[in-house]
Amino acid sequence: MPDECREDFEFFRRRLWRSLAPVGELESLLTDRVISSAWRLRRVLRVEAEAFGDRPHRCKDQEFGVGYAFVSTSVNGDSFSKLSRYEAAIERGLYRALHELQRLQAVRAGKPVLPPVVLDVAISGDSPEP
Repeated sequence: MPDECREDFEFFRRRLWRSLAPVGELESLLTDRVISSAWRLRRVLRVEAEAFGDRPHRCKDQEFGVGYAFVSTSVNGDSFSKLSRYEAAIERGLYRALHELQRLQAVRAGKPVLPPVVLDVAISGDSPEP
């Protein structure tokens, strides 16, 4: 994003990379996905603070930043619900990549790994039949 600092991202990326310690291409791919998702979640928090704050924010010699841009492009004033959905989708992707990375690392370390649990939930207005 135009108002983000490349050096801040690289510092963030290096710290997470060291923390996650990937080995091989697949673990590296998943680590990149975790890093990207985590950075995007940080952006969502900034957008929310700017969008719902009570004062304008300066951004690259402009009076408004990404929060204002987000709200101004939202249709029918649905910016909060849109931002909430965006945040939830990013968070699901982050945890999905992180859990898969942890599973691969456990397998590589020779630890027993259970397959993922699948849960099927049906939601309806009807009461269940006995």
